[in-house]
Amino acid sequence: MTKERNNSITQLLNNSKNQIASRSWYVIHTKPSNEHRVETNLSNQEIEVFLPLLETFQYISGKIIPKIKPLFPNYLFAKLDIDVHYYKVKWTRGVSKILGLEVNRFQSLKK
Repeated sequence: MTKERNNSITQLLNNSKNQIASRSWYVIHTKPSNEHRVETNLSNQEIEVFLPLLETFQYISGKIIPKIKPLFPNYLFAKLDIDVHYYKVKWTRGVSKILGLEVNRFQSLKK
């Protein structure tokens, strides 16, 4: 019985490694000013997300105020297995669309 259990544990580990290895980076187009919402929601779903930020300065009432804004407004990057995560991402609150997808074919960003 322990041999069968070890085999099933090994299979689970291999499946997890294969699923992680099959993930690619995609560009996620968000609804206006929803980058942080989408980042939080996807992270909560255990999807790796990258949102590059840029520190800018804004002149308000005679004072210069530092602000941190997304480097690419309305866009962020997510590493996902498109076959597994497509609907999770597509229907996440704040997501407009996943870029790089064609009608019957998926394309990922090259490393």
